Amino acid sequence: MRMIWSSHFQYSVQEFIRKYLRSPLYVLVTLFLLFSNQLVILIHLVILLFNLLLNVVRFFLLFSHQLVSLIYYVILLLNLSLKNFGTQTKLLMKPLMLLLRLTVR
Repeated sequence: MRMIWSSHFQYSVQEFIRKYLRSPLYVLVTLFLLFSNQLVILIHLVILLFNLLLNVVRFFLLFSHQLVSLIYYVILLLNLSLKNFGTQTKLLMKPLMLLLRLTVR
């Protein structure tokens, strides 16, 4: 039984080689059909990676604007607090100088 199957397989392979491998177009189509599934999977993987990259860029752009705004507001608050500290220092400077003169005498 095994010999019959083996000889039948050999005959099929020889027939395939004799008929179809003479045509390069048939070989290309057969190879494409054999590997088309892998090609489609590869294309889907590339599309998925590009979408992931696009989402990362969108996320960065969205939050980078908010991060820049946050840094701007922190700098603004620091400037305001420094101005307030400067005005408070000027307001307290005269009484402190008077107190210092009184204690030194």
